[in-house]
Amino acid sequence: MRAGRALLMWSIPAGLFLVAFFHRNAPGVMACDLMEAFGVTGAVIGLLSATYFYSYAGFMIPAGMLIDAFGARRMVAADGAVMGLGTLAMGAAGGPALLFAGRFAVGLGATVTFIGTLKIAAAWFPAERLGLLSAVTATVGVLGALIAAAPLTGFVSDSVVRRRKAPYVALSVALLGVWAVFLGTLGAVPSWLVAALFFGIGVFGGAFVLTWPIGREVNPPELAGIAVAVVNLGGFQGAALTQGPIGAVLGLRPGGHPPEPPAARDARPQCVAGAGAGHPRSYLIRTAHQWHPD
Repeated sequence: MRAGRALLMWSIPAGLFLVAFFHRNAPGVMACDLMEAFGVTGAVIGLLSATYFYSYAGFMIPAGMLIDAFGARRMVAADGAVMGLGTLAMGAAGGPALLFAGRFAVGLGATVTFIGTLKIAAAWFPAERLGLLSAVTATVGVLGALIAAAPLTGFVSDSVVRRRKAPYVALSVALLGVWAVFLGTLGAVPSWLVAALFFGIGVFGGAFVLTWPIGREVNPPELAGIAVAVVNLGGFQGAALTQGPIGAVLGLRPGGHPPEPPAARDARPQCVAGAGAGHPRSYLIRTAHQWHPD
């Protein structure tokens, strides 16, 4: 009975997180239509996409503090309403100003969904299942590239090697290697191999789901909300800083015209540099003593 109720309690905010992730990726899907409707360039659409991450990253730590202070239920409900209002504003926008304001509100409201979901998971599920549950929560949001990688990563961490750091470092090495191959071969390999490389990036990128249980395990239970928020902040800071520049490098023009091949190739080093800068930091991770420290 408790297991069924625990799943129900988790599924409600997880469903809202799915909606938040839908909004996170929507501008990329609608990029051509947005450029044509508002007469803007790819750089502006990149900035629009990044606006979500500006508010998301900026409100991350306050959101964790508010969840710890007032509870996940109240905060998830309130921020869900903010996200809905932002969506309505974007739909009604007749110009870039309201479009950007709505996007900012959507990101602000979405901040609480993931932190709140993990806070509820920490309250209803045993600690040894948090790695797997974090992965499943991420999969609910992504529902695509991580559909195989993230749950497998959580399962291996929780039930096979019973370590957080070792699989995280191993997958980080593999991710950097795939990016390096992608950097050196684009334009010189068949399309099926390019697709395989992208698949590898999605699979090995599943390592990120282990950062949330690590952050929670090395902090007191009453600070679970802010612990997850601080861990989550890094990724969204990176997204906020890179969306605009990559959009500018790709050089999409009004009307949705694609960039020339050299422009597309110029965006690859930025992605590889990000993976390369993050990998050495994986060796600095410290895990909780009550787990199996590396």
